[in-house]
Amino acid sequence: MRIESVLRAGTKNPSMAEIRVESIEALRRLRTAIVKFIDVGRSAMIDAEMDLQQTMQWVQNEQTAYWKGQIQKRTEAVVQARQALRDKNLFRTTISSSVDTIDEEKALARAGRALEEAERKSAASQRWAHRLPQESAQYNGAAQRMRNQTEIRLPESIARLDQMAESLEAYLALEAPAGTAASAAIGEDSSGVREPAARSMSRGEDAAASEPRADAPEPPGAKENKLDAGPDAPRGNDKS
Repeated sequence: MRIESVLRAGTKNPSMAEIRVESIEALRRLRTAIVKFIDVGRSAMIDAEMDLQQTMQWVQNEQTAYWKGQIQKRTEAVVQARQALRDKNLFRTTISSSVDTIDEEKALARAGRALEEAERKSAASQRWAHRLPQESAQYNGAAQRMRNQTEIRLPESIARLDQMAESLEAYLALEAPAGTAASAAIGEDSSGVREPAARSMSRGEDAAASEPRADAPEPPGAKENKLDAGPDAPRGNDKS
């Protein structure tokens, strides 16, 4: 069933004060979509907050401590690789000049690169450990606005849609007055203007009272005057 009903929205803007509704089912579908959006939005915000908290703990606690320990371990590896290269050079100088130091040099280069990586990542962890709380505060401000929409504004919209649907259903449930009863209660005068039936009936009674009745008794002497006049008696309108 298609419905064309105008609902007063109650907004301050007169141009937005009317909403044309053609289907109650459309309001129901819109309500379902809003409820689904609220559920999805809540789940997304909860997941985002959990990810943010876990990331902050991971950076501030685990990563900072991990890379700090890696710097210490890799520094020891560099020291050991450098000592190995020194020993090999000493052996080459004192015992055999044919011994090469290629492997020790490569090991020392690897240890140095590993140490540089640990220092770089440790600096990044410390930098993000200070920056993440600021980023978290900015996110919480934006998330609060979204939370207000899902917790306050959208539930109000759902309640309003329910009220609209109930009002339309109640309007459709009303029984329209019978057309015959309305016609019987209303008459028309000679100019075509409709007027109440009681008034038209009184006018009919007045007209009927002004006409002589066939069975009404004649006044005294009227019958004798008719007989005396005879059929050839001149009438009042005839000229002599």
